Amino acid sequence: LQKTSELSAKGQKQLVMIYNQARHASKLIEQILDFSRRSVMELATLDLLPLVKELFKLLERTMPGNIKLSLDYHEKGYIVKADPTRLQQVFMNLAVNARDAMPDGGQLTIALSTLILSPEQSPPLPDMSSGEWVQVSVSDTGAGISEENRTRLFEPFFTTKEPGKGTGLGLAQVHGIIKQHGGSLDVQSQLGVGSTFTFFLPLLPLAETKTIPESESVLPVGGTETILLVEDNQDMLSSVSEALMSLGYRVLTATNGMEAVGILAQKETAVSLVLSDLIMPEMGGLELYEHMRKAYPQTRMIMMTGHPLGKEAKGWEEYSAVGWIQKPFVVDELAARVRAALDGVV
Repeated sequence: LQKTSELSAKGQKQLVMIYNQARHASKLIEQILDFSRRSVMELATLDLLPLVKELFKLLERTMPGNIKLSLDYHEKGYIVKADPTRLQQVFMNLAVNARDAMPDGGQLTIALSTLILSPEQSPPLPDMSSGEWVQVSVSDTGAGISEENRTRLFEPFFTTKEPGKGTGLGLAQVHGIIKQHGGSLDVQSQLGVGSTFTFFLPLLPLAETKTIPESESVLPVGGTETILLVEDNQDMLSSVSEALMSLGYRVLTATNGMEAVGILAQKETAVSLVLSDLIMPEMGGLELYEHMRKAYPQTRMIMMTGHPLGKEAKGWEEYSAVGWIQKPFVVDELAARVRAALDGVV
């Protein structure tokens, strides 16, 4: 809307304020889901080194000038099964904490290495098993953390920052994300010397990996197909509909599954994709999918949900024709998911 509407300066300012508040609220919800380990993860084969290099470039541009940064790694092949967006959150959370611990400047170091644990060896952390691991550490030369606080660092809502400076969810979120990736997290700190946060992720054997080259990037694109949008929240229905139309798609709308069934039954309606909310009155997304699977097996579907996917999703998650997208989402993410579904990549 900010790009396409002819709003006054005051209207633009209000729109930005509303957007920022919504993003803040969605981030809070996301953090709560992460530390409770119930957020939706999209795991893929990932080489950590290109990801960390890009994040390091970002930190070089955004960190205060009195903080020196260094990136240490000794070999390639830091291949893991991971959700890149969630790992970005881990790195940024740890980097921001390191920055806050060094108000007068210091050194921030990110280091990657690999670790091979034999069954006879004692693991660095009790919950680690024998095998190959990627080891990542984020170190600072800041104020350090007291023993009393260190034992509570990963508790939700615990923070040592001043009121208004933090929610106490950042490290709890980091801990939840690492655990969801089958990893382990540790912190070592000394008052007046600094802190090192280290996490371990299972290393994938090179023979089993097939990664996307670092230079490849895919820009989300639109299309001209017809999409049936099913959503009971009018504000969400309107905003998603406008986003899809701005990408070039023809959009039909319904406020629940029953309305969607009626639209699909119209012979002149050629729907290529159904984008549906999961929970709605009268007929929800799962019931709509069951109907579509029998009546329109060639029509693809993406489910939208603001809830973590649990047992209620088992009726559809195994089918390749169905994808999902977690609310709230941005237009680029929506564009990519929709295009992938229409192209049969879901």
